[in-house]
Amino acid sequence: MPLKRTPPNTMSSVTNTQYPTENYLNDSSDTEAQTSKIICSTKRKRGRKEKKQQECDCKFSQSLEEFRKEQQANFNILRSAFEELKEQSIKLRESVEFVAAKYDEAIQKIKQMEEERSNDQKQMILLDIIPDQLERLTRSSSLEIHNVPKQSGETKNDLFNIVANLSKAVSLPIQYHDVYDVFRINGKSQNKSIIVEFTSVLLKEKIEKNIKIFNKEHKNEKLNTGHLQITGPKMPIYVSENLPPRTRRLFFLAREFAAAYKYKYCWSAHGRIFLRKTDGAQFLRVNCEEDIAKLRKKQ
Repeated sequence: MPLKRTPPNTMSSVTNTQYPTENYLNDSSDTEAQTSKIICSTKRKRGRKEKKQQECDCKFSQSLEEFRKEQQANFNILRSAFEELKEQSIKLRESVEFVAAKYDEAIQKIKQMEEERSNDQKQMILLDIIPDQLERLTRSSSLEIHNVPKQSGETKNDLFNIVANLSKAVSLPIQYHDVYDVFRINGKSQNKSIIVEFTSVLLKEKIEKNIKIFNKEHKNEKLNTGHLQITGPKMPIYVSENLPPRTRRLFFLAREFAAAYKYKYCWSAHGRIFLRKTDGAQFLRVNCEEDIAKLRKKQ
């Protein structure tokens, strides 16, 4: 059985196929419009952003310029202050150098004055020592006898007899021609000392030596008024060199020092003062009061 087919509707097909094309064209135009709107919107936004960016850049530039100017002003102030400090430092250094120079000058003058003072003191000591030495030479043949009671109406002959009895007691008798002069010195004590000046230094030193030997040999009865044939209670007799006033004071200070610091010996010989701490120790010569002061510092 033959098949019959229905012929295709050509117009209907063509018509139907045209509708999608039109729709596409419509969609395409809409898309372009939207795209155009987006582009315009984007441009507007970009323009606004660029404007804002420009405003921000301008403000930043202004702030930066203001900060730079402020820092420049601060720098100028600091530089001015630094220059002022630098100038003050220079003036201060000059002042310090000036004061240091004056200080050095003052120290130099003080040293010079101290040297002059020291030289003056040495000269003064020499001026004191030279007369003392001359006076010591004039007294080199004299002895001083202490603690001899004074007799009423005493004469030089009485004094010579006392000296003669003393010399006999020590086994060295003397004659009138051996004595140049004999007298009592002025003093506050009741028994004023007797000064006897011999005609030679040798005789004076010999008598002095014999007195020391006598006292060593007679420790229980050293030289006293009984040996001089003076009536009354026995009193010890002391014999020493006839020292000048300055040396006499020095001898007094040396004895005080010896007693205070346990020095066993303190004596004078030929007008000079000596100290010795113990037996066998080295003797020390005392030339002036400064020597005693130095010894005190060492104790």
